[in-house]
Amino acid sequence: LFKDAAAGGRVPLLVQDGDAMSDVQLVLESLAEGCEPRLAPADPACCYDVQAWTAQLDHALSAAVRLIGWHTVTLPAMDEARRRDFLARAADLAKPQAQAGWDRVTSDAEASEDQLANAKDRIAGMIGRIEAALEQSDWLVGGAYSVADISAYALVRTLPRLLPDLVNGESTPRIAGAARSGSRRTT
Repeated sequence: LFKDAAAGGRVPLLVQDGDAMSDVQLVLESLAEGCEPRLAPADPACCYDVQAWTAQLDHALSAAVRLIGWHTVTLPAMDEARRRDFLARAADLAKPQAQAGWDRVTSDAEASEDQLANAKDRIAGMIGRIEAALEQSDWLVGGAYSVADISAYALVRTLPRLLPDLVNGESTPRIAGAARSGSRRTT
C-alpha cells in the first residue's frame, strides 16, 4: 500500500478516504482539521498564526536545517557511491520545489562558509522566535498543541546535535528540553 500510494517512497504520507497526500503543508492542514482534539485553534486569528508558523518553519527553517545537516553529518558519513545514489534519488523527486531544495543543499560537495553562516543565522533567528513563544506557553500558538508544534519539533529536535552552540540547555532551555524529551507536553 505504501509504495503504491507514495510516489517514489516520499514521506510524509497521509492516506485519507483512499486519497494519498504527500505534501507537508497539505498533510498538516488535513491533520489540523480532521483530528480530535483539533490540531489547530478554532479561533480564526490563531488558526492563521498556526498557518503562518508552519509556512515560516517550512520555508525559512527547513532549508537551513537541511543544509547544515547535509554538510556536517550526512555528507561526511557517505562514501562516493552512496552520495551518487542519494543524488540520483533526489533528482527523481516528483515535486519540483522538493527537488530544488535538495539541489541547493547538495549542489556543492562543500558549501561555502557564507552559505553555512547564512543558514546558521536563519536558524538562530527562528530558534529565537520559537524560544520566545515557548516562554509564554508550552505551545507555539493559542495555548494548545497544534500542527505548528509538530512542524517545529520535526525541525528543532536535531539542532542540539547539529548546532550545540545555538541550541542547548542554557541558551534555549525550552527547545532543548523538548528535543530531549520528545514532547513539550508538561506533566
